[in-house]
Amino acid sequence: MVLLAAIFSLLAMVLALVYVSKESHQVIIVLAGFVVLSVLTEFFMQKVLQREVRPRVK
Repeated sequence: MVLLAAIFSLLAMVLALVYVSKESHQVIIVLAGFVVLSVLTEFFMQKVLQREVRPRVK
């Protein structure tokens, strides 16, 4: 059930992005920039600061 909700949520996000990108092409550039920034931040935190991601579920 959770997987189904996640799929529908992702579908809604994609459809919203398609609709908004028709109005303004800068939306895709801004979202791509946020993704790149988050990947670089995660890489920096894991490699440079030696931060470990610990699972919460045992």
